[in-house]
Amino acid sequence: MAQINNIINKYKAKYSNHLTYSNLKRLERVKAAYLKRMLCISKCTQSRIAYILADTTYFIEDMMATHSLVPTPQSIRFLEDRRQKAKDINHRLLSTPAMTNSEWKKANYHLRHLYTRVAAHGLHHRICLTKGYHSPSNGCQCTINGGPCDTYHIIECKERTLTLFHYANDANFT
Repeated sequence: MAQINNIINKYKAKYSNHLTYSNLKRLERVKAAYLKRMLCISKCTQSRIAYILADTTYFIEDMMATHSLVPTPQSIRFLEDRRQKAKDINHRLLSTPAMTNSEWKKANYHLRHLYTRVAAHGLHHRICLTKGYHSPSNGCQCTINGGPCDTYHIIECKERTLTLFHYANDANFT
């Protein structure tokens, strides 16, 4: 059995050293795609948002822990880059209902998509004068009150009379 363990340890060392930064990015997309689907958010949503909403570790960290892989310069750089990107998110995401209320994380919760979509993109495109999905800018104007309209304006718009559920429902905007 000792010889088999030596072979496995050599494999782990060799395996982890051959994973390039590009390979790690490709592997990371697997878990990110799964999280986005599970969270009911667009596949175009930034992966860092999906990881924050799911409050989970990166796939590469999971793989390294599961297989007892030794960190390599590529994996260290990759994880540092991912953590830096996570720091660059809109910090108001952390005060959205999805981050302050964990009710939506229960099994088969019927409004999960509402919580996660508001957190992911704020439903900004539903109340902005600029039609279609777009990144908010200084020129964005709210269709409800005529004022400035940033990513999470819909949550705090005092003149909004319709529910967030109404704005999240695609049928109301076709």
